[in-house]
Amino acid sequence: MSDKSIIFSIGSLDIRWYGILLVLAIIVGIVIVYRESVRQKLDPDFAVNLILFNVVFGFIAARFYYVIFNWGYYSKHLVEIFTIWKDSGMSIYGAILAGIVITWLYTRRKKQSFFRWADIFVLALVLGQAIGCWGNYFNGDILGTATSLPWAFVADGVSYHPVFLYESIWCILVFVFLVWLIRRRHRVGSVFLSYLILYSFGRFFIELVSEGGLKIGSVSQALVASVVGVIVGGFLLLSLLKRHKVDVKKPEAAVVRKGANRQQMRAHQREQEKEQLRRQKTDAGKYRLELRDKIKALKPGKEKAEKAENIDADSAEAKQAKFSFKAFNKDKAEQLALLDEEINGETAATADFDTQLSLDDEIIEPALPEAAESEEPETEEIDINE
Repeated sequence: MSDKSIIFSIGSLDIRWYGILLVLAIIVGIVIVYRESVRQKLDPDFAVNLILFNVVFGFIAARFYYVIFNWGYYSKHLVEIFTIWKDSGMSIYGAILAGIVITWLYTRRKKQSFFRWADIFVLALVLGQAIGCWGNYFNGDILGTATSLPWAFVADGVSYHPVFLYESIWCILVFVFLVWLIRRRHRVGSVFLSYLILYSFGRFFIELVSEGGLKIGSVSQALVASVVGVIVGGFLLLSLLKRHKVDVKKPEAAVVRKGANRQQMRAHQREQEKEQLRRQKTDAGKYRLELRDKIKALKPGKEKAEKAENIDADSAEAKQAKFSFKAFNKDKAEQLALLDEEINGETAATADFDTQLSLDDEIIEPALPEAAESEEPETEEIDINE
């Protein structure tokens, strides 16, 4: 490595530009993820924990990915696998793969959406890549093919394509696009898959003018990874287009559209029918309360009228009872009978509502949210003969 890669030294410890830029990329990434998670009203503590896991395992995976593709050397120098402060060889693809796996495992364990967090984390990843590319400039490694272009990078008197500059500019452009996309109405996961497609697409052409780097036989592994990234990302993005759309301003509000899952649409319809039954049941309960009040108002007259039929006709009590019987005239007696019949009908209707609701509860999928039960008035059956 050239001397310009070292900023300063503390004894035998060299502080290099590569390390400083990596730290800067991590700090910038933490800020981006934290702010975006807050903007989307997600848990920032969850974001911080996930960042820490990704940083730690990302470094480990990036290093071992590099070691695997240089195993011919490291198999003879096993100790150097761990002396990363002397040999800073790492691969971004190792970090990307580790990030995907760690994010998937952690979100699955915490019952969070993998794609929602992946959409956020790629913003930090791609901008971190734009910053980290300049570490290659200070190290003087990963050069491009020879060129006479005016912006060529000169090393040992030879002009090369500045592939670090190409990749840095491309990553910044991808970052700007992803920020624009995530702040609009978008499908959850489309930001992550767009990163996978766009970065791989740009990296493919950069690799055509690049020399060095990790190889699979005589072919650049980054070239192969770019082709795989475009194909896999494109396939997944096309599959995602068939799914529901999510409003970024209300991230949790799914809008059912044409082509949505038929089972979800049927469940949504059944939930609406259940809510209508709940309202009807509540109205029936209120009406039964009104009937009960009317019955209570008529019961004293009915009791006195019935008493007149069971006492001595010549007594003073009989005269009073007969007077009460006249007060409780035929119309009121018929009215009371009708109320009795009507309240029995309402009781049967309420029981029918309960039956229908219980059947719907067995049909509706457990994963679907249940609407809150309406508060129901007391609807116990009234015995008018008490």
